[in-house]
Amino acid sequence: MGLCWCSQVDDGTKRGVVMPANDIHLNLEIKGCGTAEDVMRYVFDDIEMPKPGKSHMRVNGVCTSLLYGEILPEGIVKAMDLLGAENATSLLDVGSGRGTLAFFTFLCYPQITQITGVEISEARFNLCTKAMKRIPCAEVSKNHVDITLAPEPEKTRRLSFFKQNVMKMLDHVRKLSPDIVIFDVEINFGSDELVRFCN
Repeated sequence: MGLCWCSQVDDGTKRGVVMPANDIHLNLEIKGCGTAEDVMRYVFDDIEMPKPGKSHMRVNGVCTSLLYGEILPEGIVKAMDLLGAENATSLLDVGSGRGTLAFFTFLCYPQITQITGVEISEARFNLCTKAMKRIPCAEVSKNHVDITLAPEPEKTRRLSFFKQNVMKMLDHVRKLSPDIVIFDVEINFGSDELVRFCN
C-alpha cells in the first residue's frame, strides 16, 4: 500500500489516506504513477481554468465565474473526515467543476463505490472531459463521463460526471441516495426547488 495523502490535523497529528491494496492507478490503466498524487498530477496538472478575459459567462441565466478556487487534496481529506466518509458508500458532488474532488475521492476512498459529479457549466465540464480522456478506461461523451472498475465482481466502483442542471436529474439523485453531498454552487433557484432537491 502506498500513502495517498498526508495532512497535518489541527492537533499536530498526521493523518494519511491510504490507497487501496489493489493499486487503483493500475486498474485505471495509468502507467508510471505510483501514488494518488502522481495520478492527480498526470490527469489535472496542465488543465487550466480559462483566462480572465473569459472569466464570466451566463449558464442557464446565472452569471458564474469560471475562475474559482478548487478544494485541494488536504482539504478533501479534512472534509471527508468531517463528513464521515469511512462509513459512506456514495457521494454526490454538485458543482463538480473539472472533477478534482470527485476523482481524488475515487482514488483514495475505496469504500465509496458510487461517486457522481454534476456540473452545469459547459466550459467547466469540458475541462473535466479533457482530464478524464487521459484515463484509458474512461468512457467520455459530450455530456457524460463514466469510469467503472470491477477488481472483483462484488466490488464494482463507478465514477460518473454529468453536464446537467442537478434539478433536472432528481430521479437519478434519488436512486443514488448519496451518503455525502458536496454542494459547492451558487444557489439561484427558489426555496421550493431547494426543498425538492433535499427530499
